Amino acid sequence: MINGEKTFYTLAEHLDYYLVLATIEEDGSTGVFLIKKGTEGVTINPTWDMVAMGSTGSHDLVLDQVILQEDALLKVQVRKELPQAWLLHIPACYLGIGYAAIQEAATYARKYAPNSIGKPIATIPTVRQRLGEAMLLYQQSQSILYGVSKQWDEASIDERKTMHLSFMMTKHSVVQHAINMVDLSMKVVGAQSLAHASPLSRYYRNVRAGLHNPPMDDQTVEFAAKTVLNE
Repeated sequence: MINGEKTFYTLAEHLDYYLVLATIEEDGSTGVFLIKKGTEGVTINPTWDMVAMGSTGSHDLVLDQVILQEDALLKVQVRKELPQAWLLHIPACYLGIGYAAIQEAATYARKYAPNSIGKPIATIPTVRQRLGEAMLLYQQSQSILYGVSKQWDEASIDERKTMHLSFMMTKHSVVQHAINMVDLSMKVVGAQSLAHASPLSRYYRNVRAGLHNPPMDDQTVEFAAKTVLNE
């Protein structure tokens, strides 16, 4: 029997099966359970009402005295010393948002020619400055993300155990850069970027969500401080 709630369950209403982590009371270990949609006691609490990432439908999964067969326990999690490299999908997602914003702004700058200047705003030095700065941030972020990924792929087990800070700093740096990429892009487009019809308004809302994905910025900064102080 499983009781509890899982918050932020992405696409909860559209899944046929749910993967759930639950504490096994007998020994305190953590089990990974597979639960089929429609199982008695499984309901969705439609709590997802966010300004960002609304389409993920990350409602709460509620388990109320859900009875499962023994084979629903897929495995017992064993805590390892290795960092969770798969979490790099988080900065990768936000890097994509930042790049999309740059492309949208560049397209707008090439096409938009106000009567006051009689030529596309892409010719204005300040517009070019902002687009250039945004691309520098993109290239830096891409180098960090792909560099750490390559390092992990080529590292030994012992080397991978030392990469916790690398993953944390990658997420921190890429998300901060992506936020700045979107901001610079919106400054290029101006007030039109605030319109709901503009993709930039959606990028602006969604990229902010990166600040609240793990690991948190303050944890990363504190871990970096501990590292440099050899604590």
